Amino acid sequence: MRQTIVSQKIIPILPEHIPLHTYSPNETTKAVSRISQAAAEYEKAYLGLAVKRSRKGIIDSLALATSREVVVITLKCSPASNDRLLINLLAGPTSDQKLTLVAFGMARIAIQLSANSPAAVAGIDMPACPSKIISRVSSEVEKSKVDALWDTEGSSEELCLRAWITAWCASFLLLDEDGINSRGNS
Repeated sequence: MRQTIVSQKIIPILPEHIPLHTYSPNETTKAVSRISQAAAEYEKAYLGLAVKRSRKGIIDSLALATSREVVVITLKCSPASNDRLLINLLAGPTSDQKLTLVAFGMARIAIQLSANSPAAVAGIDMPACPSKIISRVSSEVEKSKVDALWDTEGSSEELCLRAWITAWCASFLLLDEDGINSRGNS
């Protein structure tokens, strides 16, 4: 595991520095434990989800974020069947969990993750573009820079920011389980 900081200046009212924890493919259990512990301090936690694909279109990185930190898991390919904790997290909350996955474009992400793995992904598809939600909180947002994060695969830093901003947006909107849900099954 490697700890660093991701910096952002596109949303002035949000923290400028975000703790980032990066895990290798064989550290998936530690990564899921880390994000689950980070979310445990919330009454109900929304985990922002973002993926990064290789040039061949295979998901090679997965970012999960609370509004306070980001965990990135580098994957060998898609989540393997032995990554049981990750697969359970991606499947959505159970009665003893309070974690809900959220993403802009959740349906697309769910289909992509489910296509090459045993993961049946469930989460909430955010109902608007990110800049529209953030601009409700602050008029100082550069909307084009926020939305540009979703226009291309981008860098690892942009992957982290997509997940983190998604978690912030979900927390702001106070979504519930009856929001717009997406489920992709293999």
